[in-house]
Amino acid sequence: MKYSFFTKIFSLIIIGTLLSSVILIVTFNRTNRRALIGQNHAEMVYCATFLADIVELHFSERLEPEVFDVLLVEASQHFMDYYIYAFDSEGTLVWDMKTPESDVWIQAVAPELDTALDAKFVASIPYEGEPDAAIIATPTRSDTGEVNGAVFLVCPINRISGLARKATLALLFSLAISCLILVVPAYLASRALSRPIKQMTESAKAIARGDFSVKVPKTGDCELSQLGESLSYMAGELSATISDLTVEKNRLDTIMNGLNEGIIASNAAGQVTHCNNAAQRLLSEGNDMTDFKETAAFGELHTLMEQAFNDKRTLSSAFSAEEGILHFTVSPLYEHSGSTAGVVALIKDITESEQLEATRREYVANVSHELRTPIAAIRSLADALNDGLIKDDTDKQRYYGYILKESLRLSRLIDDLLDLSRLQADNMRRSDNETAAFKTALLSEIASEAIAVTLDAHTSSRRILTDFDPISLKTDPDRMEQLFLILLDNAFRHSSDGDIEFKIKAQGNKAVISVSNEGRIACKDLPHLFERFYKTDKSHSGNGTGLGLAIAAEIVELLSGEIFAESSHGHVRFTAEFDIIN
Repeated sequence: MKYSFFTKIFSLIIIGTLLSSVILIVTFNRTNRRALIGQNHAEMVYCATFLADIVELHFSERLEPEVFDVLLVEASQHFMDYYIYAFDSEGTLVWDMKTPESDVWIQAVAPELDTALDAKFVASIPYEGEPDAAIIATPTRSDTGEVNGAVFLVCPINRISGLARKATLALLFSLAISCLILVVPAYLASRALSRPIKQMTESAKAIARGDFSVKVPKTGDCELSQLGESLSYMAGELSATISDLTVEKNRLDTIMNGLNEGIIASNAAGQVTHCNNAAQRLLSEGNDMTDFKETAAFGELHTLMEQAFNDKRTLSSAFSAEEGILHFTVSPLYEHSGSTAGVVALIKDITESEQLEATRREYVANVSHELRTPIAAIRSLADALNDGLIKDDTDKQRYYGYILKESLRLSRLIDDLLDLSRLQADNMRRSDNETAAFKTALLSEIASEAIAVTLDAHTSSRRILTDFDPISLKTDPDRMEQLFLILLDNAFRHSSDGDIEFKIKAQGNKAVISVSNEGRIACKDLPHLFERFYKTDKSHSGNGTGLGLAIAAEIVELLSGEIFAESSHGHVRFTAEFDIIN
């Protein structure tokens, strides 16, 4: 409720006041009744003693009967709350008030008559559970001290109770007036107490909503005011703490999202509590990143995380998929008590490193193979000549020719490897500053020189058909000529007939260089043509080293261009594109 605290305080005050009033009335009623009975007893004893003197004068005949009767009548009128009875020594009633009520109470007097005539004072005071009247009896004595009668006073208890009720009603009326008057200050006091509580409640709700700027108004120096100040201080401290935590969280999120490695954390129930963008990307397997928990990679990782949590030790595993290879490292997280609070997983994409390692192994194997072939041939030929197995001079000359041929092949392979290494080093250095060898050159002139060299090297009737646009390009002329030589030589080597087309055309702001020849290359081989030692002939029986196109790709990259291969309609075309910048 809106004013629940006010209602409780107000109700407590009213209920407390009413309860106090009830207790006061009950206590007053009992105490007042006893007090009235006691006061009445003392008065009755005095009256009985006074009347006993008058009755004794009557019994000693020192008082005329008429005067005696008049005195008792006047006394009864004066003591109108009491019934008066006088008895002689024989127990005979000598005087009463001659009223109907007096006949009723005479029966209450009879049991006490003998006691009074025995010279004993009788006092019967009605408390709870006792007779309905107060009885006082005083014996009368003669001058010689003998009992010659007794005087009884009877006071009905209802007369005493009536006085007590009147006093109780007066007290009740006074308390009712006091309670009505107390309602206003009780209401004001309750409002004064509930107002700061209400303000603190609203402030606490605002703090819970994230508004830490609220301040509880100061209402004095009482405990509630101190509580309000504490609440305001807490809001300020909480705001500063949450601000610091937010900065730290944002910093941590930025760091985590900036990592290339994926990071996933889970709690003791196995629920994911943290996951950076890299983890979602790596685990999504190319699908919608919101569904990464449904992928096989996440299933494998989740199993590893459960095992690490149960075993309380760091575990590692690799997961292979079509998109690549992921490496998982999962470590448990511990609380202060030493129990496991969850696990954190580090996800690395090792596809490239594995590919590089595989390429390195393949490169070493290919180099070993390419070097072993000419060396083995040279060794076998030299062994035959050294052992004197070849007697004929003609055969010896033929063997020497084979040795020379294999030596030249070995020399070309080593030269190509060195050239490829230099190009890769140049490409790495070129990221920092442009090479000084670049200058403006006419591509058609470079191409003419490359054609002349190629035709001299290949004694064939095949023609090189040219179509050159006059394009000047800022480039390295030597490397550009080397590119042309590689492409033309490749065309001669891998086609047995048909003319070779060599074009240099301007297309927009691009210089497009293409060399095509008759032939066919399978689609699966096209992406690998520019790899080192890659040959479409898997037996590696060709004369080439398998490094020409790899060198061509490095040259194009050095000259800031692009190169690609196409195979369609019985022709193979190698195309290189460069930006025209004079």
